[in-house]
Amino acid sequence: MNFQDKASLMISKYFNRSVQSPVFPNILAGLISGLVCVTYSLSFAALIFSGSLSTHLSAGIYSALISATIVGIAVALKSSFTCAIAGPDSNTSAILALMASAIASQLSNAPSLLPTVWTMLVISSIVSGIFLIGLNYLQLGQFVRFIPYPVIGGFLAGAGWLIIRGGFVVTTGIALEFENFSALFHLSHLLHWLSAAGFALLLKLVLSRYNHYLVVPAFLLAGFVLTYLVLGSMGISLEQARAEDWLFSASSINQQESFTGLPSVLQIDWRVLWKEIPSLLAMMCVLALSTLLNATGLELISQQDIDINRELKTCGVANLAAGIGGGMVGFLSFNRSVLNRSAGATGRLSGIVASLFCAAFLFLGTEVIAFVPKPLLGGLLFYIGLNSLIEWLYNARKRLPTIEYTLIILILVIIAGSGFLQGVGAGLVIACLIFAVNYSRTPLIHSEMFGNNRPSNFERSFQQQRILRQQGQQIYILCLRGYIFFGTSNTFLNHVRDVLARAKTPIRYLVFDFHLINGLDSSAVSSFVKLRRFAQQQDLHLVFTHLPPELERQFIQNDCLKVEDDPICCRFPDLDRGIEWCEEQILKAIQLRRRRFLPLTLQIPELLMLSKEETRQFMSYLEPLQIPENHILFTPGAAADTLYFLENGQMSLLSQSTSGEPKRVRTLSSGTVLGEVEFYQDSVRLVSAIADKGSSLYCLSKQNLQAMQKNHPQLAAAFHQFIAHLLAERLFSSTHSNVEQQ
Repeated sequence: MNFQDKASLMISKYFNRSVQSPVFPNILAGLISGLVCVTYSLSFAALIFSGSLSTHLSAGIYSALISATIVGIAVALKSSFTCAIAGPDSNTSAILALMASAIASQLSNAPSLLPTVWTMLVISSIVSGIFLIGLNYLQLGQFVRFIPYPVIGGFLAGAGWLIIRGGFVVTTGIALEFENFSALFHLSHLLHWLSAAGFALLLKLVLSRYNHYLVVPAFLLAGFVLTYLVLGSMGISLEQARAEDWLFSASSINQQESFTGLPSVLQIDWRVLWKEIPSLLAMMCVLALSTLLNATGLELISQQDIDINRELKTCGVANLAAGIGGGMVGFLSFNRSVLNRSAGATGRLSGIVASLFCAAFLFLGTEVIAFVPKPLLGGLLFYIGLNSLIEWLYNARKRLPTIEYTLIILILVIIAGSGFLQGVGAGLVIACLIFAVNYSRTPLIHSEMFGNNRPSNFERSFQQQRILRQQGQQIYILCLRGYIFFGTSNTFLNHVRDVLARAKTPIRYLVFDFHLINGLDSSAVSSFVKLRRFAQQQDLHLVFTHLPPELERQFIQNDCLKVEDDPICCRFPDLDRGIEWCEEQILKAIQLRRRRFLPLTLQIPELLMLSKEETRQFMSYLEPLQIPENHILFTPGAAADTLYFLENGQMSLLSQSTSGEPKRVRTLSSGTVLGEVEFYQDSVRLVSAIADKGSSLYCLSKQNLQAMQKNHPQLAAAFHQFIAHLLAERLFSSTHSNVEQQ
């Protein structure tokens, strides 16, 4: 084998190895993405530097390519998405174009025009970078998600419209406005924008059928070649084509101007720049939002987790560096990153290659731009804008409620008629009003009941329970939820007044449970102040439970609550304690608590429906027990071989909470039974029982119950029937006590 054959074999092996390695696909994908990035950068530069700024187009190209290079490399190296492509994009470019147009309208062709616009681009990039870094530092990336979805859609639709308007300026030099409508249909201008529109429509049609990564690059190359074939066939020279605005004029491509980017500070009109601060603030929000949306979209496409705060930091540092270098705002691009991935990219090398491709154009010079057809760049702008309008005017109507879709249309109309800031600002205000109206339709009252349907966990004697069942409608309980604000507070107040007016039994206690309340505004506090005045007039008591400290402070500051000795309003840590207090007041009013306690011997005949002789027999199976205050009767895990009758005193059943603190399950007073559930289940104790005060009890052991069943089966049957009734009552109470926890 001769030397030539050996060399050919080595080259062939090296080529095959390169193609099979990850390097070659990433380089190829990077070159394809780089071509698209350059074209997009030229389009956005032409969008910003249009009209009276078109003579300085090279400065815009220079700034766009700097951004595509610096931002692109930074994002490619640090993004969570390994195939990321970044650079100037449509959303921010639309706002930059508005700012540049506003500056140009005030400075016209003054010497300060280019320095002021250039400084606007640089400051926008630097300030936006600092803003994104700050969002990352404060971990506020997720808060961008709170911007209402219809406002995002309206903004993107408005941005699409502005980009289409920019496409008309790029292709014809005439803005798409009512007074210029007839001029756009002059033959010379008509051919320009129709060519661009045809390119955009054809590209959209092909991509809707064949979404291949080579379609866009192929269209760009085909459009470039076709333009020159048409010009050649018609015998139109380059000079004539530039004179007829088919190509950019050579005077607008000034190489020297491109590389003297930092203007003299003395030439900058800071007064005009100051007026663009509102637009700059809007663009910063749009940049953060676009970064978030694009990152989220790539997360769904790639099915990999993307760190939002990391993307904000990466984009922030990249824009800071690009601004210092003279570049405009850029960020992670969804479409170009997907294109890069579809082209075969598997790693970060592809993004770096794409950025270096842009850098090559930057350093090789901008004279080549003089050969780029205007309809090609205008058509690309038409395509971008058309995509956005189709997405938010056609596709969105199928998936959004009518009111949200109408808001998108309204924002678009305001942006088109009055301006970008006015449209987005009006959209935010209207979206907030829609949210307030919709939220006000959500019932503030989670549940409502009377005291006879929701007794406290303080178990009283059967006589007291009977009284409370009869008088329980004096207690009206409202479990509230959500956020109380101007849209719900007045409706809530009217509802309470209506219930009080319609109640058959006079209501004396209004219990409000706040454990599902997130907060309230000043109008809600005002409603409770009115309710306090009403309660004072009607001899009502207001009981607040689960009242958070910040809400309690608001109530005290607005004289709805008194710090101490409040005769109208009471507050308790939980709903159960609040209901217990109301029950105590009812029993006190009936003087029942002033009676001497009844010995168990006198209670048993009524409870078990026994005769005197049967009562004596039943008491013979019980053993008396005296315990002092704070005595622990049983603990969790103890054998449940005894049931207790509480003749006199008070006991509390306690469980262990997750925080380690004891939590009251139930409190029992004279004439009640405890320990019956585990006793009948043959299980161990699940809670602790402690004496709140010195108590007298009677104990029934399992051994004695078995003896009763053997010797006096009628007594045992009466006792079992009593326990069944007791358990049913407890189940009823437990079911209703869980309502406010749901």
